Amino acid sequence: MPHLGGKIPALPEQHLDGREYICCDRFTAADINAFTTVAFARVVDIRVKPEQANLQAWYDRIKQRPSAQV
Repeated sequence: MPHLGGKIPALPEQHLDGREYICCDRFTAADINAFTTVAFARVVDIRVKPEQANLQAWYDRIKQRPSAQV
């Protein structure tokens, strides 16, 4: 696996352009999987970059869901 240098790849940012969710037009298991991956990435010091506005907006939306509250 290549070293990510503390960054999340650009692919999710491009994919989320104009979309609310990862897959389809509703919250799915794909969002759950991606959300937990992005959240866990913080543990190993990988962060959403400031220029990844679509990814950050998506993450913030998912984080507000009652099911994401811990």
